[in-house]
Amino acid sequence: MAIKNNEHGGRRENQKFKSMLVAQYLLKHTDEDHAAPTSKIITFLDAYGISAEAHSVQRDIRLLNRLLEIDTDPELCVEEWERLNYYIEYDKSKHGYKVVNRPYNFDELKLLAECIHSAKFISEKQSNDLLETVYSLCSKHQAEEIKKKVYLVGRTSGKTQNNRVFRSIQKINDAIKCDCQIEFQYMKYTIQDKANQVSRRNGAKYRYSPFALFINEGNYYMLAADLSGKKLYHFRIDRMKAVDLVCEERTGKDLYKNIDMQNYTHRVFSMFGGEEMHIKMQFDNKLLDTVIEQFGTGSDVFYGYADEKHFFISTKVEVSSQFYSWLCRFGTQVKIISPQDAVDGFTEYLQKITNSYKVDESF
Repeated sequence: MAIKNNEHGGRRENQKFKSMLVAQYLLKHTDEDHAAPTSKIITFLDAYGISAEAHSVQRDIRLLNRLLEIDTDPELCVEEWERLNYYIEYDKSKHGYKVVNRPYNFDELKLLAECIHSAKFISEKQSNDLLETVYSLCSKHQAEEIKKKVYLVGRTSGKTQNNRVFRSIQKINDAIKCDCQIEFQYMKYTIQDKANQVSRRNGAKYRYSPFALFINEGNYYMLAADLSGKKLYHFRIDRMKAVDLVCEERTGKDLYKNIDMQNYTHRVFSMFGGEEMHIKMQFDNKLLDTVIEQFGTGSDVFYGYADEKHFFISTKVEVSSQFYSWLCRFGTQVKIISPQDAVDGFTEYLQKITNSYKVDESF
């Protein structure tokens, strides 16, 4: 906020901003653990050419608190209104004023910062911009603590280099709202240049009908139907480039309407699709948490004791090489019991891995 203070008339004019500047200073410099003595508030005001004394600062704070108590939105319940309004109080132990009851508490802001910092689909530059917004919601002391705690986690690796993600998201949402298709280029890495992505299909445009956006393991995806409207595909948004709307009605509406998004994302991202089978598997007891996190506890999943050291699970699984790969993580701690087709498929999968390590004498 720029305020002129080079003339006596300007100084008198600036007095009108006094209460607002007091609130601004306290919001930036104080919190539950940090207070500001009246002398520091007066020094801050003097820098803007505003004269103040202790009693006038106290009056400003009383007026600010009265203003904050006024309920200007009758639709809000008491709990909502209290959460949206801070309060300024005097802390005798710290000999100063401080802001309490901010809309976001410190732990919530730390969590927001961590989510932004760890999201792969947000570029480093966009993350920094969003983090600055988070910092503006707390005091400078809290902002410094959040910076230390967040960056100790160190999750910047794997972040996209694409600074157009937000623009692409906006375009996709516009297409969904307007019921139209989109065109875009889809990017990939090459072994020749691992730092920069190049367009697939030599830059040719993809055309799809977008229906939903969702996040999986830190990446943002678009779910869309092909031009035939008979199959759904998902695309990483940070790999999409030059997204444009196409004035053609979306295809695949009935297909999308009949899918269960939770089941779809679990099927696609957990097991990557395949032939559906009803499978019975045996696991070591210590893997129960992992198995429940993978398959859930719905009505179509049955758990039971196999013996003192093992349990079994019976459920529907889309069997594929990715499913077998997931089982390999547990080595001898897992065993497929039935059906025999799944047992044979897993055995064949393991044999192919073994064969790939046989010594080729031609080298």
